[in-house]
Amino acid sequence: CTCNAGYTGPDGGNCTACDAGQYKEERGPVSCDTCPAHPNAPPASTNLADCVCNLGYFASEDGVACTACDAGTYKDLSGTGDCASCPDNTASEAASTDSLNCTCLPGYTGADGEACTACAAGQYKPDPGSALCTDCPANTNSPSASAHLENCTCNAGYTGPDGESCSACEHGTFKPSTGPGACSSCPANANTTNVASTAHSDCLCDAGYHGSIANAAEDSCTACDFG
Repeated sequence: CTCNAGYTGPDGGNCTACDAGQYKEERGPVSCDTCPAHPNAPPASTNLADCVCNLGYFASEDGVACTACDAGTYKDLSGTGDCASCPDNTASEAASTDSLNCTCLPGYTGADGEACTACAAGQYKPDPGSALCTDCPANTNSPSASAHLENCTCNAGYTGPDGESCSACEHGTFKPSTGPGACSSCPANANTTNVASTAHSDCLCDAGYHGSIANAAEDSCTACDFG
């Protein structure tokens, strides 16, 4: 009396089923063989062909070796079949086994396993996953899909470091560009009506002075004459 295929034990003795992930093709007392790396097989398997790829792995062309699904893909069934791509604007680690392993890229928000949408301009999100986007600090803005706090830069008319709240340019100064640059001063004898001015043309001649301030090359505020 010898053990059947799929079972192992001494001749004339009790036989036990090969464990999951093992197989035995012949009768007799020989030991069970282990499936190649990353496949699995049900208990008492009798053939190498019973070894099928685990979740997160796909079969090679010869059907024997199993390779991990690439990052950004997943496979939620054992056996044959290809890895599926994660939804738009999501990513997963290699050998992922479920669509829920696909989480939003930095700068994007949404539910795990679903396509994610870009954070709106004026927001950012540094971490992957389903967390909500965060608003930029006061008086700053950012492009859509921003992934870093430092993408939040000062609005025109404001100055300060990237990623921090920005302060309005004071009276007599202006700043036409976004970013961390300093405010520029109006020409002599000129001032601005409001703080946070954004253009050179916001500079107006002071009371008692007249002239043209169309651009920096034509700055001229001259004192009114006697009388």
